[in-house]
Amino acid sequence: MPSPEASRRNIRIARAANRRTFRSWQESKIIQLYIWQAYQDGGTPKQQVLADRLGVDQSWVSRVSRRMSQGMNELCSNPRVTLEDLRNAERFRIASSLLNQNI
Repeated sequence: MPSPEASRRNIRIARAANRRTFRSWQESKIIQLYIWQAYQDGGTPKQQVLADRLGVDQSWVSRVSRRMSQGMNELCSNPRVTLEDLRNAERFRIASSLLNQNI
């Protein structure tokens, strides 16, 4: 786990690069499900291609992929997700944050 100073430095770097550093739990879950589905649909997808398609870092795809071998098979009971589901979750998060700013 990074030190508090390293965490603050990473957040400053990400904000300076104009990158979104935080996503909602719904977005994270959809991304995890999408990665899991890509592996279940046969073959081994290229992690960089998945990362680019989902708008995340390749290291995050790698981390989720490693976790799959540690018991992510319970996800198979969930409905299939699409990139459109991810876009809807992003729109919901943005709309919620705008509403909270106006309150």
